[in-house]
Amino acid sequence: MEDRFRPAKLVLIAVLIGLAVAVVANDIAEGDGPQAVLSAVIFVGIVFALVERWRLIVIPERISLVIWGGIAVVGLIGLIFQLA
Repeated sequence: MEDRFRPAKLVLIAVLIGLAVAVVANDIAEGDGPQAVLSAVIFVGIVFALVERWRLIVIPERISLVIWGGIAVVGLIGLIFQLA
């Protein structure tokens, strides 16, 4: 059965990616590198969670775990630099 909301989901993902680019570019323009990293990690996590949840792309479990691990590690590094 075809997902009739698939086009709307893809548009939402595209809007979130555009918003992420704008937020990260603004953080970089303000000279706040650690905040830019945190913003990027948050948006990547949200987009990846939606893509996984809606099954827009079939991602094997091992690859998914590696991606989530990378998001967590980069987020923690960004948080450490933000707090320092």
